[in-house]
Amino acid sequence: MKRRNIEDIAQRLAVRISHRPVQLVVYIEQGASGLGVAVAKALNVPVVGLDISYPLSRTLNRAPRFLRAMAWPIKEVTYRFTSPRRNASLPSCLSDAYRIALIDDTASTGRTLKAAIRVLADAGIDRDRITTAVIRCGKQALPLVDCFETTDRVRFK
Repeated sequence: MKRRNIEDIAQRLAVRISHRPVQLVVYIEQGASGLGVAVAKALNVPVVGLDISYPLSRTLNRAPRFLRAMAWPIKEVTYRFTSPRRNASLPSCLSDAYRIALIDDTASTGRTLKAAIRVLADAGIDRDRITTAVIRCGKQALPLVDCFETTDRVRFK
């Protein structure tokens, strides 16, 4: 498995995104903060985080390593039978941007991206104004993702 640099990936995603002018980068918090900031820097646009997660995921992620290993089946069941949801209020700058790049680290099933797109739609931002980009894209998420780096697992330097 090839090791990759987040700045290099962000630069390549920014080039792919730039075919549609972007006024704001929105990243899904927790996993994509570094990538979102790097893409926004490459595009020279503002950046903001969108706090979306599955129920219990933050609690389980804060547990000690040995408990996380034992709780892994619980986390998988939670992911399978629940949907991600917004955990914080929306940033006010969303309404000012006409074109948005929505960034996440991985889209396996696309459920988190769907939730983020739904949150943005509730804020009055239509899907045709959103360009989605991820590092790794799974087969189920392909219809939702406009730009991606790879379909393989990724390790960083």
